Amino acid sequence: MADLDLAAAAHIAVDLQRLFAEPDSPWFVPWMDRVLPQNIELARQHPERTVLTRFIPPVRPEAMPGAWA
Repeated sequence: MADLDLAAAAHIAVDLQRLFAEPDSPWFVPWMDRVLPQNIELARQHPERTVLTRFIPPVRPEAMPGAWA
């Protein structure tokens, strides 16, 4: 296995939005409580190497094709 150059690593946080964490949201994912604290800690330690993305959902999940669970 090749050596990793962690100095060049980036933290890419995909769709860490409240709508995925709220149980009454149609976009709720049960694992958000587990991954959010780890992502926050990484972003705090290395904000200059953190990239955040944002999914802009339709009003209802069924209005958008794809698998969302």
